[in-house]
Amino acid sequence: MKLLKYCLIVFSISFGNLVNAQGLDSDLKSIEIDQLSDGQIQQFLDKAKESGMTLDQLEIVAKQRGMSSIQLSKLRSRIQEIQLKTSTPANQIEHSGDRLRDQPREKDYNAFESLNPSNSTRKSKKLKLFASDIFTSVKPSFEPLLNIPTPVDYVLGPGDEIIIDVFGASEVTYQQIISPDGNILIEGVGPIPLANIDIEMAKNRILNRLSIIFSGLKGRNPNTFLQLSLGKVRSIKVNVVGNVSQPGTYTLSSLSTLFNALYNAGGPSANGSMREIELHRENSIVATLDVYKYLFEGKSDQNIQLRDGDIVIVKPYLNRAKLAGSIKNPAIYEIRNDETLADLIRMAGGFDELAFKDYLTIDRVGDVEKKLATIKQEDYQKEALHNGDSIFVSPILSTYSNRIKIEGAINRPGYYELTSQLTLAGLIAKSQGLREDAYLKRGNIVRLNQNLTLQNISFDVQLVMDGEQDIVLSPEDLVIIPSIFDVEEKKVITISGQVRKPGEFPFIDNMTVEDLIGLSGGLLEDASTTKIEVARRLSDTQDLSKSSQVFTFKINKDLSINEEASHFILKPFDLVLVKSTPYVRKHKIIRIEGEVNFPGLYTLETHEDRLSDAIKRAGGLTDYGYPEGAILIRKTEYFQSKVEERAIKALVEKRRKELESRYAGQEDSYQFIQQQLADYEKEVTENIKKGKTTSELEARIFRTQQLRMLFSRDSISGFNEIIEQEAIGIELNDALNKPGSEFDLILRDGDLISVPKKLETVRVQGEVLYPNTVRYSKGSGFKSYISSSGGFSSNAKIGKSYVVYANGSAKRTKNILFFRKFPPIKPGADIVVPKKQIRRKLNVQEVLGVTSSLATIALIIDRLSN
Repeated sequence: MKLLKYCLIVFSISFGNLVNAQGLDSDLKSIEIDQLSDGQIQQFLDKAKESGMTLDQLEIVAKQRGMSSIQLSKLRSRIQEIQLKTSTPANQIEHSGDRLRDQPREKDYNAFESLNPSNSTRKSKKLKLFASDIFTSVKPSFEPLLNIPTPVDYVLGPGDEIIIDVFGASEVTYQQIISPDGNILIEGVGPIPLANIDIEMAKNRILNRLSIIFSGLKGRNPNTFLQLSLGKVRSIKVNVVGNVSQPGTYTLSSLSTLFNALYNAGGPSANGSMREIELHRENSIVATLDVYKYLFEGKSDQNIQLRDGDIVIVKPYLNRAKLAGSIKNPAIYEIRNDETLADLIRMAGGFDELAFKDYLTIDRVGDVEKKLATIKQEDYQKEALHNGDSIFVSPILSTYSNRIKIEGAINRPGYYELTSQLTLAGLIAKSQGLREDAYLKRGNIVRLNQNLTLQNISFDVQLVMDGEQDIVLSPEDLVIIPSIFDVEEKKVITISGQVRKPGEFPFIDNMTVEDLIGLSGGLLEDASTTKIEVARRLSDTQDLSKSSQVFTFKINKDLSINEEASHFILKPFDLVLVKSTPYVRKHKIIRIEGEVNFPGLYTLETHEDRLSDAIKRAGGLTDYGYPEGAILIRKTEYFQSKVEERAIKALVEKRRKELESRYAGQEDSYQFIQQQLADYEKEVTENIKKGKTTSELEARIFRTQQLRMLFSRDSISGFNEIIEQEAIGIELNDALNKPGSEFDLILRDGDLISVPKKLETVRVQGEVLYPNTVRYSKGSGFKSYISSSGGFSSNAKIGKSYVVYANGSAKRTKNILFFRKFPPIKPGADIVVPKKQIRRKLNVQEVLGVTSSLATIALIIDRLSN
């Protein structure tokens, strides 16, 4: 009603002035379209366009206001004439596009796409109802094709637009819409009724009426001809009921078919049939649609065109059967009473390449209980299907009936076909013979028995190759011919010590010590040539107290032939040890940082260099130096190993990125890169152990050491995390004033001496009310700094408080009877108040349990004493 009122208002605005100008009633009963000028009609069209209303809507409103059907037809004709004048020259019809029926733009869509399940669908355990996706697809499908030649059996009705082309001696085109009364109006002819007749009958009727104007349309020799075509089509209403997803009444194009109605209604529901869809028209069934025939056979004879008022009824499904397994389209299929197992397999696209076809087992629902039916392949065409049948097509066995395998020291190992009476010798010949490293004394055949147990058959490879022995092979036999390297221990020689590439090397006959040193890259600078040891395994001695035999001799520094060494021939598993000379000394380096005049790295000159010597070489302390806070940081063995480990990981990771970038996109590069990284890591590790590091590695170790500072000068945060370094509390003033005394410590390689600036703060942390850092005040004691931090908390363990001084030393609180003696405070000190250990109180049940236990113990003691 709101839309109708809106239309009336717009129509009144559009025609108000025209009606008043002619003195007509506002209900438009007596308006004459012929008396309106083209300008007035165009004004009406412009206002209608601004209001957003279509011509069909305006015609409905005009009819509501009393305009007759003849005047409505004249109004439509006048509008078309004005549109022709403004868009085309005189006596020409509209552009061909104007004749096209409105067709929604569609994407290409394959209606059978959903019938080809992907691999993931086939692996799914839950089967889908076959063809259910066709009507529920989000893609546009089954839309009527409007721009087709005019169907000769198309029945016209109100709202259809017809195009009448008269050509020959006379040329004119009429474009008319059939009025609600079923007529078109042609000037000079009058109304022509066309409703409820087909195109062919309408053409004859129009020809008879137009022959009044165009005499050349009839006669023995007509010179004027008529062509009738369908323009824009009307809408019809179709009811879709029964077992559909969205039953109801749908407004469709008059060119729509039965499939179009089903698609708009969402297709059959879960219980709806796809094999018996009925179309009712005027109380009779005019068509029965089988969707499967359309999908499998392309038959669309029952997909007839719909008419206004048609009823589509989707009945419940007839019978359904499941088909899964090694089938091309596993799904749930609807079957008719006369269809067989062979029909079902054909609907599913047939067996796939792995299907076992000799027989199928049907899981069938009986009257009382389930039962199985095993059907042979020759009976597939005879076996009728029942509602609820479930068939699973099993794949063939994964075993082979004629496969054998040979592996080991063979030129072409792999699988081979087992032909009739193939023997072991024939198989070796097929695989192009043995490799040079084949072990000829023994081979094995692993045979699979019929009971699936394994049997081993041994053979002499040499006898088989000489033709003196042979074995007939069986299916799934595995022939193994080992290599001599598989059955014998790998012979190697090991060299370690002061050589460039220590490690294992393959044993070579007649190799001397000098030869082995040459293979290992030669001697290092600190290698000793005066005493080289060779350790040899003992195998033929009864003396169990000895583990090896040791030979000692000299070699030449330049590895030239030494008479003693050249006569000594190495044997498998010998271990060559190259010692270092006692006369080569490695540099020992320390670092001095902080408030000295020349901080940096220094080399220890002697084994007896002390703190005072190092500070003296560094130019002494600056004016801001605070010797009481100086600290000596000494690396532990654990720290050195961790530094080396982190440095190796950093270098290997860098090399990984370089290799991955270099070989990106190449096939089989992963294994190659992994091998390269393993070799590189081994090389770097050995270099570190020998003290031969690249400059890059030294820089990384140095940075790692620098980043791991013990703690900052005004804080002891991280103090408990020192696990790789140890801080040694020193008295630098005493060491400088009394060189060589007990305070003047002897330095070691890697020591770090840190001299801070004069410190002016004291930090209080732990169980105080307000932990903070306060200014150092000379003469203030322990409790004064605690008061500056708010005092002790309730959980403070006061008797265990201690002070850590700037030089790394610490002093604890001493408890003498009922008195406590707190340690003195110096600049840069840290006061630490630990926390009490909280003990959980016993609950009532625990107290009763303890009391009961004590009472029991007391009773036992009492009885024992009596």
